Amino acid sequence: MKFKPETLMDMAVLVSRESKCVKYQVGCVIEKDGRIIATGCNGTPAGALNCCDVSASKGWDMSKSADRLKHREWSDVNEIHAEMNAVMTASESVKGANVYVTVEPCNQCAKNLVQAGVKSVTFIQSKSGSGVFMSKHGVSVYGIKTCLLIG
Repeated sequence: MKFKPETLMDMAVLVSRESKCVKYQVGCVIEKDGRIIATGCNGTPAGALNCCDVSASKGWDMSKSADRLKHREWSDVNEIHAEMNAVMTASESVKGANVYVTVEPCNQCAKNLVQAGVKSVTFIQSKSGSGVFMSKHGVSVYGIKTCLLIG
């Protein structure tokens, strides 16, 4: 079955809704040769406390910059990004695969996706500017609109 890019991105939006992060819910779908080979969302390793649980226990309010900073520091140590979650759980190589992720990969994920040999990365929301890095390294980068709303 050949999926349209918009359909794959809609799936990534749906996967993002499984994230327990209080700040960003990011979803990722990896497609290769017309098959979905992996999905992932940002979150903690299996069995660890989720971001929403930690945030509630600490009383973080994401409308306050000090609490957003605390969240970022906690997240940098404890959370796995959606792209890496999908790559790590893929049942086969992602080399040559097409990645659909709701938010442009951060610089760390972009480097890992390039190294993993993905063919293309498509995202809805441009954020980090990592598309330039990926393009320089032979990865096709696309922006896309979707009919589903992130959130």
